[in-house]
Amino acid sequence: RIAFKDFYRAFRVEERHSFQKAEALAQEALKDGSLPESIHWRVYLELADLARRSNRYVESRKLYQKVCQLQPFASQGWLEYSKLEEDCGFMNRVSNILHAGLEYCEYSETLLTRAVKHQEKMGNLSSARGILARLKHVGIDKVWRTVLEGALLEARAGNHDMARRVLKYLMHHVPWYGPLYLEAYKLERDQGHPMDAMHIVERGLTTLPRYGPLWFGAFRLYEEMDVTERQFHLPRTMHMIERAKSTISKELVWKLHLEAAHMLERTALAYVEESGLDLVSYLTPVRRRLVLTILTCPQNLRWKVWLAAGRMELVVGNSEMAHSLFQRAHFCVQQKSKSATLLDCARLAEFNGDIKLARGILTKARSFYCSDWKVWFESVLVEIRNNNHARGCEIAARGLELHTGSGRLWATLVQLGQLVGGDEMQTTALERALSAVPKSGEVWCEGARIHLNPFSCTFDLHRSRRYLHFAARFTPQFGDSFIESIRLEVLSQWLYPIARYIWKKTRGFFNHDETSNNGLGEYIEDVCLAITVARRESGGSDKTKEVPETKFREIVSTLRKKLQADNLRSSIDLTDLRLACTNADPNYGSLWFHCRRLPMYTPRRVIEHAAEDIADEIFKYANIYLAAMIRRMAVLATVEQEMPQGAENAIETSDPAIVNWENYIDKELRHAISLEEVMEREGPRAGLVLLESAMQGSCFITGLSELNRYRPLESMTLLERRRALFGTDALFP
Repeated sequence: RIAFKDFYRAFRVEERHSFQKAEALAQEALKDGSLPESIHWRVYLELADLARRSNRYVESRKLYQKVCQLQPFASQGWLEYSKLEEDCGFMNRVSNILHAGLEYCEYSETLLTRAVKHQEKMGNLSSARGILARLKHVGIDKVWRTVLEGALLEARAGNHDMARRVLKYLMHHVPWYGPLYLEAYKLERDQGHPMDAMHIVERGLTTLPRYGPLWFGAFRLYEEMDVTERQFHLPRTMHMIERAKSTISKELVWKLHLEAAHMLERTALAYVEESGLDLVSYLTPVRRRLVLTILTCPQNLRWKVWLAAGRMELVVGNSEMAHSLFQRAHFCVQQKSKSATLLDCARLAEFNGDIKLARGILTKARSFYCSDWKVWFESVLVEIRNNNHARGCEIAARGLELHTGSGRLWATLVQLGQLVGGDEMQTTALERALSAVPKSGEVWCEGARIHLNPFSCTFDLHRSRRYLHFAARFTPQFGDSFIESIRLEVLSQWLYPIARYIWKKTRGFFNHDETSNNGLGEYIEDVCLAITVARRESGGSDKTKEVPETKFREIVSTLRKKLQADNLRSSIDLTDLRLACTNADPNYGSLWFHCRRLPMYTPRRVIEHAAEDIADEIFKYANIYLAAMIRRMAVLATVEQEMPQGAENAIETSDPAIVNWENYIDKELRHAISLEEVMEREGPRAGLVLLESAMQGSCFITGLSELNRYRPLESMTLLERRRALFGTDALFP
C-alpha cells in the first residue's frame, strides 16, 4: 500500500505536466518490480483512465478489461469500464459489464445502484426490480443505499404507495441519514400531501435537528399553507424560522434570514395586490431581515445580498437606493464575478428607461469579461426587449464565436431566426446549433417549437415529439420543454383526431394529382371556412360577423360538437407528463417562470397552471392549428415516395430510410403553399377563412402567444418591469 501511494503521488505530478510522461512512469513501474503484482491492477486502472481522457477509447477498453481480469473482485474496475461504454453509447455492453461485475461483487452498493439506474434508463423496470429482489435476504445495514435507490425508482415510475412503504421502512432502520427524510418529504409534497410532508419533516428534525435542507423544506411548506389561508404575516412560517435559529448549523443562519426576507417580500406583494394598500410600509420587515443576512453571511457572498436588496427596492420604484446597493455589490465582489454585478447595473438602467446607458454597460462587460457567456446572453435579451432583433442576432453570433458550447445562446439565435428571416433562417440556425451542442435541451426544444408552429412549412407533431424527448433527456431542468409538451399533447389528443375526421370527409374534393399551389390553397380555404362556421355557430368566435356559405356544410354540426371547450378538457390526459415533470423537477425557462405563480409551487402545480394556459391558447387558435394539420395531410397525399416502415412512431432512430423520407417530405412541404400565403390570397373569403386577427409565424414561436408579442417596458407596471428584467436570474439557486 505504501509503495502504491508513492507511485500515485509521482503519477499525479507527472500527469499535471504531460499525459505521456505519466504513462511512461506507469509502464516503468509495471516492469521494474517496484510494485507488487497484487496491485498492478490499480496501475492499469490509472492507465485506462488516462487513455479515456485522451479519447483513446479502444486502448482504454483493453486496459479496463485487463483490470477486470486481474482483480474481478474490485467493483471499481467494473464501474469505470461501464462508464466508458456508456460514454461511447454502447448501452447493451454496459448491461453485460454490470451483470458480470455483480457475479463477483454480489453486494457492492456502487455496482448495484448503478445497475438499477442503468436498467431504469433503458426502460427495463422489471430487470431493475429483479436486481433489487436479490437483496431481500441481506441485512439492511449492508444494502440500504441500494434499497433507497429502489424506492426512488418506484416513485419515478409512479408507484407512490410502494415508494412510501420502502421509505418508511428505511426511516425506521436508517434514522441517522438526513437525505432519506428529504426524499420522503419531497414525495409527499409532490403528491399534494402537505400535512404528511410536514409530519416527515418534523420526524427528521427530531432526529437530526441541525440538518439544514429539512428546515428549508419546512419553511416552504408553511409559507404555502399561510398564503393559502390568506395569513400574509406568515405566523406559522415565522415561528418555524425562530425555532430553526436556535438549532440550525451556524453556517446556515445567514441563509435562514435571507429565506425569511424573500418570503416576507413575496407575501407583502401578494397582500398589497389583494388589498390595494401602500407597499412601502410592508417592506420594513424585509429590510430588517436583509440587514441580518448581511451581518451573518460569509464575506464572499455579501455582494449577492446587496444585489438582492437592490432588486427589492425596485418593487417600490426606489431606483436611487437600488443604484447605491448595486454599486456596493460591484465594489465588494471578487474579480471573477464582477460581470454579474454589471449585468444588474445594466438591467437597472433599462428599468429606468435609459437604454443607451444599459447598452454602454453591456459593451464594457463584453470588453472586460467576454469569457462569461451570460454577458453576451444579456446583451441579446436587451435587444429583444427593445424589438431590435437583427442587432440581437448579430450579438448572439459574435458571442457564439467565443462560447460555441453555450446552448442558451444557440437556442436564442434559433428563436431569433424566425423573427428576422423566417422559416429558412430558423432551420439553418437549428442545424448549426445541433452540430455545435447536440446535447443541449434548450436547442432541441427550439427544434420542437419549429415543428409546433402552425405557420411553419414543416409543421409536424411527430417530429416535435422526438425533439421534446431529447430535450427532456439532455436537459431535464429546462422547464419549457415540459410546457411545450403540453401543447403537443393537447394538439395530438384533441385537435389531431378532428383534423383526421375533416380529411376523411373532405379528401374526395382534393385532387391528388393537383400539383398547383392554387388548388391546394383553395382546398385549405374551403376546409377552414367550414371550421370558421362551426366555431362561430358554437360560440368559439364572434357571431356577429357575416360568414359565407361553406362547401363542406355537412361536417359543420359534427365539428361544432368536437370543438367545444368541454370536449377539449375531457380529451386530454397528462398523467405521464405530470410524472415526468415531477421527476425532472425543472427550475428555469421563460415559459416555466411565467406559469410558476410562486417560487414554492411544486412542478405538478406548475404543470396544472400551464395546462390551463395552453388549453386556452389552443382553443383560441384551434382553426389555425387545424389548417396546418390539414395542409400537411393534403401535401402528404400528393407525394409519390412511400413512408418507410416505423417512420410514423420512430423516436430514437438513425435509419437512413427514415431520415431520407423526412428530408423528402420537408422539401415537398416547403414547395407547397404556406398558411401565410393562403392568408394573403385575394378574394372575399381571404381574411375571414383562416384568421380573425392579424397572426403570423412569430406569434407562435413559443406555446403562449402573449409572451411572443412585443411589449415595451414603459407600458409595464413596476412589478411587471422588475419581473421581466430580474425574474429569470436567481441569485441564490
